[in-house]
Amino acid sequence: EGIWHTRTADGGPPAYVVPPLAHFGNGPAGIAAYPGVGLSDRYAGHFFAADFTASAGGSKIWSLALKPKGASFEVTDLHEFVRQLVPT
Repeated sequence: EGIWHTRTADGGPPAYVVPPLAHFGNGPAGIAAYPGVGLSDRYAGHFFAADFTASAGGSKIWSLALKPKGASFEVTDLHEFVRQLVPT
């Protein structure tokens, strides 16, 4: 049924499923909202997601922001924040 698909103009998952905004990483081992105190202004209002893969070579922390898009949101500024560590 494609329940993992993101919403597109051509459709998406069934109406009873809240679709993901984007696909990145292997599934977060943790996620935190950053209020904007301590890092540069670029990261104000961003989220950080720990991507655990059991090895330092594949694990990382992603940074992303959300922007309103109609009744939902879209992911912006998605990038690797830190890599080569094993976050949990």
